[in-house]
Amino acid sequence: VISTDFAATRDYAVFAEQYFPIYNYADEFNKESFANQDHIANSRSIKKEMLKLRQWGQDLERMKLANVIGIFGVDSKTLRNFLIDRKSVVLEDMKSVLHTAARDSSTDVLVQFQQRIKSLGRKPGNLKDFAAYVETKNVIGEDVKTLLQASATVDEMYKLLSSFDVKIPSQEQVKLDDLHTIHGQFQEAIDMAESDVSAKIAQMAQALNQEIAKLDQELIEIMTDLASAECTNPKAESTAVLEMLDDVRAQIDRIQEKADTYTHYQKLFNMPPHEYTNLTSTRELFDEKFELWENLRLWEELTSGPVGWRSQIFSNLRPEDMEKEVQANLKMAVRIFKKREDDVAARFKDEAIKWKGWMPTLIALGNPALRSRHWDQIFAKMGRPYDKDMTLDNLIQWDIFRFKELVEETSGVASGEYALELQLEKIEKVWKSLNFTLNSYRDSRDVFVLAGLDEVFAQLEDNQSGLQTMLASRFVLGIRDKVETWDRKLALLSETLDEWLAVQRAWMYLESIFGAPDIQKQLPQETVQFLRVDQNWKDMMRKTKKRPNVIDSACATGVLEMFQEANKVLEKIQKSLEDYLETKRMGFPRFYFLSND
Repeated sequence: VISTDFAATRDYAVFAEQYFPIYNYADEFNKESFANQDHIANSRSIKKEMLKLRQWGQDLERMKLANVIGIFGVDSKTLRNFLIDRKSVVLEDMKSVLHTAARDSSTDVLVQFQQRIKSLGRKPGNLKDFAAYVETKNVIGEDVKTLLQASATVDEMYKLLSSFDVKIPSQEQVKLDDLHTIHGQFQEAIDMAESDVSAKIAQMAQALNQEIAKLDQELIEIMTDLASAECTNPKAESTAVLEMLDDVRAQIDRIQEKADTYTHYQKLFNMPPHEYTNLTSTRELFDEKFELWENLRLWEELTSGPVGWRSQIFSNLRPEDMEKEVQANLKMAVRIFKKREDDVAARFKDEAIKWKGWMPTLIALGNPALRSRHWDQIFAKMGRPYDKDMTLDNLIQWDIFRFKELVEETSGVASGEYALELQLEKIEKVWKSLNFTLNSYRDSRDVFVLAGLDEVFAQLEDNQSGLQTMLASRFVLGIRDKVETWDRKLALLSETLDEWLAVQRAWMYLESIFGAPDIQKQLPQETVQFLRVDQNWKDMMRKTKKRPNVIDSACATGVLEMFQEANKVLEKIQKSLEDYLETKRMGFPRFYFLSND
């Protein structure tokens, strides 16, 4: 019985689930968040929420408070009272927040009405104030619907509060009545403003046209000044003209600002916009003048300024870069001159053309191949000593361009000599790093022979050919001594190597023969001679091992003579050896069938 009745009681308790939304809503409600929302914009949803809470209260009042199920009694009174209290707290919070919002909104909307009525009540006397008045009237006209809607929402908020038995204080009721009354005053102010604007619009449109005409006249005067006075004087200082043009720019910018304002006024007055053709023409003429004088100033600073080309020590300049600048400025000067052929543009173009004519001579003088001897040749023709600290202005003052052909010819010779110098430096560099390769002779630790001479002979042949070509060049005069020195050095190397290798071949052939005791007994004099050569050979090869550079070893003093003498001695030794072998063949004829080896 107990189990059955308990199960029935649990089934009955399911009825309470319909009241869960009330608990959840109250639990999740946050008064601060509710207070921070836009109550005017959300007035409909707020009303809906409050009515929902009222309905929940009515539902709770109809809840069955007690029931008996078998042996169990179910009491719902505690649940109902708990939910009514939670619902009531939320509803009171809502009413409190809504009341505050209604009071504040009522004040705010009333103030907005009053401010707009005050703005519409002003009586403008001049064009600027009238245009501002028309703009204000238009803005207010666009806001009317929004403002009236806000006022109606305030009414709805107070009606909602009244429906929930919220008492409205008398001072708030007075303000609400003022809000109702001001609607009529606001409409009257709008009608009066429309009437005032209609009455004055023609007069103000005429005044606006007069102001526009003044701007056009001022622009004509500016164009006249730009087409005359200092702007067209080719002898004027560019800095002074640019200062004047800065003032003109300020005038044009001020006129542009007024033109934009007047165009806005015309739009407010429903007038067709004025086309400021004079403003466009003035701006174009100004831009042309400013471009010309600004580029002329930059050109003068580049060429003749305190840190310009003319004041620089010539050796610090880079003529190739100068030529690029000259070409760019000449191109610009020609373009400007074609656009407006006046004396100032002609001055700019003529200056650029003059520098273009100077550049071949300056480039030739800037040739890095020029040496002191070349400068001395040039300055000797000019009749003055060479000064390495001379400036470009010095060269111009000395009329260097009168010697253009001499400068270019000397520069060409210097380039040819420089090319030969580079070839000679390359040869010197190669031989400075080229070393002999030595191998140990028959695994001996201190006896060596030359090996791998292919690279040496290839380099020797190539460089000797190159030196002969250089000696045949018309540009060799300045470095002939150096070239001839290297030609002799490589010739010595070639001869020494031939003698060296001849000694090496003979020594390697005879070394094993004279190492035999019977030969030493049979040829005692030749043995002594060989041992002397042998000692010199080994000493030379040990020195070469320590200092393997080809030039240092082969071209040292006395080396060629030593090898030449050694070859003579070795040839005599070989002749004596052959005579000795011939006597042996005469005693033993069968030896004729064997070679000397």
